[in-house]
Amino acid sequence: MFKKFEFLLVVIPFFYDKKKKIKNLAIISQDFTKFSKRTKVIVITNTKNKFVYKKIRDIFDNKINIEIINPNYLGHPYLLTWVHLDIFRREFFKNKKISHFLYIEDDIKISKENVMYWSKYKKTLNKFKLLPSFVRYEIQKKTKKKFSVDVRDKSYFHLIPKIKIKKNYFFINLPYSYQAMYLMDRNLMKVHLNSISSNPDFSSNIWNIRERASQGVSFLNIPKKFKSRNVVGFNLDNNEIDQNALIHHIPNTYINKKDKFLSRILIKDLIYSKNDEKYSLNLKQLINSIIKKFNRKNCLQKK
Repeated sequence: MFKKFEFLLVVIPFFYDKKKKIKNLAIISQDFTKFSKRTKVIVITNTKNKFVYKKIRDIFDNKINIEIINPNYLGHPYLLTWVHLDIFRREFFKNKKISHFLYIEDDIKISKENVMYWSKYKKTLNKFKLLPSFVRYEIQKKTKKKFSVDVRDKSYFHLIPKIKIKKNYFFINLPYSYQAMYLMDRNLMKVHLNSISSNPDFSSNIWNIRERASQGVSFLNIPKKFKSRNVVGFNLDNNEIDQNALIHHIPNTYINKKDKFLSRILIKDLIYSKNDEKYSLNLKQLINSIIKKFNRKNCLQKK
């Protein structure tokens, strides 16, 4: 049975641009009260428009304590996402009753099932210094199917870093861990606020400054052989990512764009398994490619 958080603080960067942003904000806020006994939401926005503030307040449940902040010290709009850390730091020391902290971009929908999945596996994964994490998906208009637009390549189950939790259920470490949010309990937030991970210059990847705000402690003290601390549940029985580890990018921005450079992989096809007809062929090609590169490198060194 899911035990609600005692007190959840949610911080959302909201760049107002008169499009469908308010609508998205309304959608992502629907389940917040299902996660926690008490909930406070702080919206960081680029506008001072009081009419917009009223619209923001009106979309939230009456049980939620709402605060809207318009920072005047940004310097650049891209830094709006990083203001959340100042808020977490302030609230962490100000209110010791806050048990959990959620940073989430203004168009990412997480459900009660997502939070239940996180709560269920957090303690188990903590032994391995890993974090139960999520995969963003978008829905294609024509097919209504779920696609990943963040993970650029399929992975081989037998080669990818992983931890076995129970029979045929693993946590796998995908090569690209961006999820546009993070969820932490009080202990983990203390680590984050007191480490280099809370510095905008800290990163173990090529994310841009805006995206980097959502990395949390993903790249802090990474276990050996893993690319990040972010791992997602994977069912070997059906060879698919755990449905409770999927979070929706509501605008479906990228999957419906005609851009050949964007990644488009069906969520159900993210992992090659030994049962996949293409698995053996692709694995053999991969091994041959590695051998060729190795031999070529040795030849050049001998010359």
